[in-house]
Amino acid sequence: MNKNNILRVIKIAIGSTMAIIICNWLNLRYSTSAGIITLLTIQETKKETLQVAGKRILAYIMSILIAYLVFRIWGYHIMVFAIYMFLFVLFCFLFGLQDALSICAVITTHFLMEKSMNLAMIENETMLLFVGMGSGVILNLYMPGKRGEILKDQAAVEEDMRNLILAVADNLVERGKEADEKFCFTSLEKRVDEAIEKAYKNVNNNLISDTRYYLEYMEMRKRQCIVLKRLYKEVDSLKHSYRQHDIIANFLREMSKHFHEYNNAMVLVEQLYVIKSEFENDDLPTTREEFESRAILYSIMNELQTFLEIKKDFVQTLTESEIQKYWSQCTDE
Repeated sequence: MNKNNILRVIKIAIGSTMAIIICNWLNLRYSTSAGIITLLTIQETKKETLQVAGKRILAYIMSILIAYLVFRIWGYHIMVFAIYMFLFVLFCFLFGLQDALSICAVITTHFLMEKSMNLAMIENETMLLFVGMGSGVILNLYMPGKRGEILKDQAAVEEDMRNLILAVADNLVERGKEADEKFCFTSLEKRVDEAIEKAYKNVNNNLISDTRYYLEYMEMRKRQCIVLKRLYKEVDSLKHSYRQHDIIANFLREMSKHFHEYNNAMVLVEQLYVIKSEFENDDLPTTREEFESRAILYSIMNELQTFLEIKKDFVQTLTESEIQKYWSQCTDE
């Protein structure tokens, strides 16, 4: 039970009780149903709550029309209710309104029990729906911001990735050095996934401001993690050390120094092109071992290029307003 779940439990308890009290004050029949409607309305984010509420209003209107039609033709009997359920469930599945099934079905049972769908009963059920949903929507307008948590996760992810880049550099020049790859990447991947989930909820809890930047940023880092994992395996497959290993290791150390949010990766991409050009002008390998090592190094260089261009492409998608809002400075990586 984290604090967000505890807050949701409190909202459900308060909102359901408040809805029932309001319905009792309005002298509505079946007032307890409003409490259940509130419970089902409160979602994890503001946008999800509003979307569910909108779907239920549409489904409720169709539910009333179908119920009025079948009950007026065949009467208020249990088999007629079965016909209603078939038609209404079919409608909900056809139009993606499954979230409204339980609420509308409960409301329709009131018509069945009362054996009436006069204007007063329809008004009663409509008020139950709006009081119940309204209580849920109003309470869910309060959502604690996750920006602080996202920034902490972001800093932790970058620190983990920075350390892994240095570990790859060390492994290049210290052949045979063992590291627990599973441990390193399992914790990093878990941290990235948690940060993405928080960023997604943060987006759906902001109805006015656009906070997709954090979500897109963490998804960019996740793509880089996948490349870094491949790079780690490539380096681990090297069996011998050569002069080129030191050059790439120094480049990785330089990259780790500038691995942070406020960069565009352009300088490092240019430096990598220079290194690749120098390697292409090197003498051809003279042994099988050197040939195999050179082939792996070529693959490593390509992975490094992919890693850097992921960040470069992300920066190029940012608008001027996003850079001003989220970046305090902009330096080349």
